[in-house]
Amino acid sequence: MNREDFYMIKEMKEQGAHLLEIALKVGCSNRTMRRYLALPSPKNGRRTPEFQL
Repeated sequence: MNREDFYMIKEMKEQGAHLLEIALKVGCSNRTMRRYLALPSPKNGRRTPEFQL
C-alpha cells in the first residue's frame, strides 16, 4: 500500500466506514485494515536487509 491508500483508509474510518467496506475498496483483508489503522503514520516502504553478501 502507498501513502495515498493509508490516508484514504484513515479518512474512511473517520467518516464511519466499517472495516470490511474499507477492505473491499482497497483490496485487502480486515486484518490488514486493523494493522494500518493502528499505525500512527504510513510506513516508508523500505526494508532494512537482514544480512549483506
